[in-house]
Formats: sequence, structure tokens, C-alpha cells
Amino acid sequence: MDRVDSSAACSLESMSSRLDLVEKKTVEAVQSCKTIITNMRELASAEEKHAKTHQKIYEALQYIPYMNANIVRGLKNWHTKLLENANETAAMKRQFAISLVANVASPFQDYLSLYRIQTRQVFFEMRSSYEALVSKKNQVAAARDKYVKACKVAEAAIRNRNTMKEKLENEIAIKIATPTNSSPPVNVLETKKSEVLEGLKQKIKSNLDESIAAKDAYVASDGECIFERKRHQRLVVEMLRKLEVIESQREEFIQNQVLFRVASMYQDMTMSIAGCNKEHSEIAQEIFKTALDEIAHFTDGLKSPEASLTFANEQMSNDADALAKFSDIFGQLKGAYEAHSKRLQQVIGNLSWGMSSMEGQSMALAWEKISTCIQVFVHIHDDYANALSATIMSQWKDLKTTQGLAKKHVAAMIQDIHLKRQGVRNNEKEAGQRYNQAKRDLESKQTQISSVEREAVEEAKSPDKDKGVTLVSLGWKDPAKVRLVKLKKACQDFEETDMATASKQYSFAKQASENFHAAYNTLVASVHGDFINAQAQVVTSLTKIVMSWQTAGSVMAASQMQMLHDVFESIEAMDPKRDMQTFVAMQSVNLPPKPKTLGIPVEFYKSELIELELKPPPVETPETKEDELAVQKHELSATHQFEFGIVIFFIVALVLLRLGLAQINHEWGHAQSALQAQQASIEYLDTILKQFD
Repeated sequence: MDRVDSSAACSLESMSSRLDLVEKKTVEAVQSCKTIITNMRELASAEEKHAKTHQKIYEALQYIPYMNANIVRGLKNWHTKLLENANETAAMKRQFAISLVANVASPFQDYLSLYRIQTRQVFFEMRSSYEALVSKKNQVAAARDKYVKACKVAEAAIRNRNTMKEKLENEIAIKIATPTNSSPPVNVLETKKSEVLEGLKQKIKSNLDESIAAKDAYVASDGECIFERKRHQRLVVEMLRKLEVIESQREEFIQNQVLFRVASMYQDMTMSIAGCNKEHSEIAQEIFKTALDEIAHFTDGLKSPEASLTFANEQMSNDADALAKFSDIFGQLKGAYEAHSKRLQQVIGNLSWGMSSMEGQSMALAWEKISTCIQVFVHIHDDYANALSATIMSQWKDLKTTQGLAKKHVAAMIQDIHLKRQGVRNNEKEAGQRYNQAKRDLESKQTQISSVEREAVEEAKSPDKDKGVTLVSLGWKDPAKVRLVKLKKACQDFEETDMATASKQYSFAKQASENFHAAYNTLVASVHGDFINAQAQVVTSLTKIVMSWQTAGSVMAASQMQMLHDVFESIEAMDPKRDMQTFVAMQSVNLPPKPKTLGIPVEFYKSELIELELKPPPVETPETKEDELAVQKHELSATHQFEFGIVIFFIVALVLLRLGLAQINHEWGHAQSALQAQQASIEYLDTILKQFD
């Protein structure tokens, strides 16, 4: 029996005298549920926005230039994997946001509507029962008023009869003491007295019957009120037990369908993204390892050294533009996590995450742990963004700088080769042109010599030919022999100077061209070596970036999983029954003492006149008459003895009645205080329900 009482004392049914606190708990429970739903929707919105930023990164990756042109080995394959990673991450974030609303917030909203219907029905039944009890109490009060009124009417009738009797007896006594002829005789007065008293007696009897009937109705009404009160108390206990079950179901729903599901969804998303990133890192490292092995064979399929130089120069330029775009995308990734961190901070800062003091302690601790987890997620995303900024973006900056210097160096070497080759070609061409021109000039001079030699032979064969008027005779032209000597001298000088110089320059130009062609392959090979080194450095740097990215992601995932582990422990520690017991224990200090079981709390009208009137007359016997005569002879008269006995009897009866009524009033006072407390609770309940509606 003690164990049952102890269990009931820790259950909600012990709060029957403070239904206002019970109602306040349910109202604040609704508010707590609304807070959880609002926060879940805000978290879903934040994750949806984060998914959109990853979708923008995916779209940006689609527009990286030169992915179908000459570019560093492995970058195309890595670009394909980056596209897959960005698309999968955006899809997982988007699915998480959709599931958080569809599988957590919306079902919880539906359950909250059901919870409100159930709790309203419970309090409606208790209120209806209390109203019926109040109606019964009003009926008891009305019956009591009717009973008191009937008693007062009977008492007034008895008092009137006594007054009338005394008046008539005085008239008879005066008549006997001072008889006169003008006044009626004594027998007439006695007859009048008997008639008047008989009429008053009938009226008194009628009034007493009415008072007795009113008393019976009052007692019956009070009995019905007691029955109604017991029924109301049983219903309140039953409804409180039902409400305790509803509250336990609510906390179990929050535990299993809300908090546990949210933590599981975060855990699945974190593990999925971490697994996706790990797989991407492993594939990327294999891609770049294969690329390192293939860099040295970049000339395979190229037909000439000139084509290889063009290929190297074009690829270095394409690499610079593509790597700059990749760097910008990693900058967008850093900005995406910074923005997500700010969004989570806003969710934590702008909304109330605190539970009501009337909520269960274990549930409040679990919710507080989730709030703390989100706050830690803010710092984790900040740390991840800082890692991207401090380490990975720094590596991208170094890579772009190194690749830019290598690009300039290779471009300068290729340009130097092109300039040297063009210079050698131009020099050989110009020297050949000068040599050919000198050769033509020499041939022309030799042709003139041959002509002058023939002219000299002609002059030698015809010595008289000059006797006429001629250019030679006039002195305007030298003789052929003289001119021949001069021409030979000029030809010899031309051949020894201009022709020799042109020939020597042409030979030097040809030799320089031969020397350049001999060194060309060496220069091209030098360019190939620097190009391969630059490409290898790019691939190595990309490998380091991928590894650093994977490390930062692993640290972020491990930190999130640790926090989620703590969240799962706090959720598993939730105990609805213990929370209810804790709530009842905390509120028990304010509870009024439990009223004792009451009897029939009736208050009878106290009237000595009515009691004397209702008392049956004593039965007279011969012995009694002889005793009375003896008493009259030795003590008081019979009238005085009778009156004295009546007084003593009523004194004793009044003392006993007082003692009984004192006990009844004491118990009735406890009952009234308990009913008033319940009435105040129900009135407060009605006020809250009106506000709630």
C-alpha cells in the first residue's frame, strides 16, 4: 500500500489540486514543440542555401576553359571528378534539407495538432465535470436555503402559538381573578383557547412537515453533491493519468522521431560527404600519379620539334588560365563554408533554443546538447574555411606563381629559339643575296672585258681605222687597249674586295646556319626538360592541394562526428517517466495538503423551539404519578420539575450536538478549502484555454 501511495505521489495525479500548473505545463509544451519545429525549418533553410552554393560551384566548374584543349596531364580527369564531387555534395545537402522538413518538421507539426486536440479534450472533460460539481453545490446551497427558510417559518409559528397561548391563559387567569358580568364566562374562554391553539397547532404541524421535507431534500442534495465530488475526483485522477500518458508519448515522439532522427540525418550526411571526399582524394591522387609518369612522353604523336615547341607554349598558356579558374573555385568553396557558418550562427542567435522550466530535465538537456552541437558546427565550418584560406589557397597562390614563372621562362626560351633561327635564316638569305649580286656584277665586268678584248683585237687588225674622225681621235674615248687594262684592273679589284667579302659573308652565314641547326635539337631538348619539370611541379602541387583538402575535410568530419556522438548519448539518456517524476517533485512544495475524506457536510438549523415541539411527550404511569405527587409534596411543583428536566435534557443534547457539529465543521472546512483550490485552478484553466484558443 505504501509503495502504491509513493508511486502516485510522484505521478501527475498528485497534482489534482494544482490543475493550473498542469495546464501551464501543457501550454508551454506546445510552445516548446513550436520552437523545435521552427528551428528545424530554419536549419533546413540554411542547409538548402548551402546546397545552392555547392550547385553554383558545380556550374562554375563546367565553364573552366581549355578542358578540351592542350592542358597539363591529369587535370582533365581531375576536373571530371571535381564535377562529380560538387554535384554529389550539393545533392546530399539538398536531400538533407528536404528530408528535415518532410520527415521531421512536417510530421512533428501534425503530431503537435494531435497533441493539442488530446490535451484540450482532457481539460474539457475536467472542466465539464467541475461545472457539473459546481451545479450540484449550487443545488445544495439552494436546498439549504429552502430548509433554513422552512425552519424559520416553523419557528415563527411556534413562537406565535406560545405568545397566543400565554395571552389567552392570562385572559382566563384575569377572568378567574376578577369575574365580571360583562366579560365572557371562563368556559367560553377555554373553548376559544382550545380552538385557537388547535388551529395554530395544525399550522405548526404543517410548517414542521415542510421543514422536515426540506431537511430531507437538503440531505439528499448534499449526498448527491458528495457523490458528484467523488466522481469528479475520480475523473480528474483518470484524466491526469491519461494526460501523463500523453505527455510521455510526446516526449517519446520528440526523442525518437525528432531529435534522434535529426542527429541520424546529420550523421548520415557527414559520413556520406566525408566518404565522397575520401574517394575523390584517392582517385585524384591516382590520376596525378599516372600523370607524372606520362609527362615525359608528351611529344608522342608530334611530327616535328617545331610542333613540340608550339605544343609546350600553348599548353603552358592554357594551364595558367585553367589553374587560375580552379583557384577561384576553391575561393568560392571557402566563401561557401564561411557563409554557411554565418547562417548557422544566425539560426542559433535569432531564435530561442531554451526549453521551459516545466519541460523534462533529460529532454531539456538533450535539446541543449543539440543547440551546443550547432554552435560547435559554426566553429567547425569556420575552421574548415580558415584551413582552405590559410593552407589550400596559399598552395594555390604558390602554384600559380611558380607556374607563371615557368610559363614565362619556357616562353622566353621558345621565343629565343625562334629569334635565333629566324636571324640565322635572314642572315643566310641576305648574305646569299649579296653574294649572288656580287657574282652577277663580276660576270658583267668579265663580259665587258671580253667585249673590250675583241675591240682591241679589231683595233690591232685595222691600224687605219682610227685615222678618221672617231671618239678615240677626238680624245673622248680611250683606246681599247687602255680601256682593257683599266677594266681588268677594276675587275681584279672587285674580285679581290667585294666579291671576296660577299663570298666570305655567305660562307659565314651558311656556317652559322649549319651551326644553329646542329644546336637546334639541343635547344629544343632544353625546352622539353624545363617544360616537363614545370608540368611535374604543377602535378605535384595539385597532389598536395588534394591531400591538404582531404585532411581539412577529415578533421571537419571527425569533429562533427564527435559532437554527434555526444548528442546521441544525451538523446538515449532521455527518460519520460523520470522527467514527469522530477516535475511533480519540483512542484510538490507548492501543493496544498490533500483533504481528508469527508462525511455528509450538512449544517442543521438549530432551534430549541422546534426541538421541543418535535420531542414526543412522556408516557404517564400510576407509579410516575405517585412519584410526581411525592415530589410535589417534598420538593418543587410538577410544572417547575418538568421545566427543569427539559432544560437539563436540552443542555446535555446541545453539548453533544455542539461537539458533533464542531467535528463536522472542521471536516467541512477542509473540504471547502480543497474545493475552492480546485475551483481556482479550473477558473485559471478556463482563462488560459480562452487565451490558448
